Amino acid sequence: MGALGLHIGLSAAPAAGDELLREVWDVIADRMSRLADTPASEEILAYYLAFQASDGFADGTWSASGTSLLFTFGDAAGLCPVEMYACQHWATLTVLDRWTDLAALAAKHGTTLAAGSAMERALRANLTGPSDRVFFHHFTDPEHERLGYATATPTPGDDHELRFYALDEAVRPLSQTGDDRPRLTELITTGTCACDICQNLRFFRDLPRARHQFE
Repeated sequence: MGALGLHIGLSAAPAAGDELLREVWDVIADRMSRLADTPASEEILAYYLAFQASDGFADGTWSASGTSLLFTFGDAAGLCPVEMYACQHWATLTVLDRWTDLAALAAKHGTTLAAGSAMERALRANLTGPSDRVFFHHFTDPEHERLGYATATPTPGDDHELRFYALDEAVRPLSQTGDDRPRLTELITTGTCACDICQNLRFFRDLPRARHQFE
């Protein structure tokens, strides 16, 4: 079973760490729900992420430990890799987008966000620079536009793997993407993420958006 984490560093331990942890997550979760505008993303947030949050708070894997807030996203014994990577990606972007709000919460609890400028630069790179993993929406059949991801590479071949959310066979090669292959190849080659949360954040910041399948 694998998991990814999101750490938010603090300059000092807050007096009420668990309270700060929940308040920070409320801001992140609310913003993600407002940025997500596709059925797949909304479903992942409503089910997968809701369970991750409930379990994380209950079993202590989501924690305020010393000078760090930790949120983790698991792959459910290999059954939810798309959800795991997507939610870690979205939460990271949302921390950047709501940095000022999160800093205000930290100040209310007697601490500050550590290494703010360095963290912001790293998070901004996920939005504007090449990413190691790219998300996209693709019609796997005429009736279903699905969220998928692939690792970025300058030379994606016919067998380059695309992993899809809510698809029985889960993995398809790039060669089976039909007319959408040139667009997906461009995203994979340039490391450009086209998930709806990236797209909406770019829109709000007047940044170029990635192409949709039918553009």
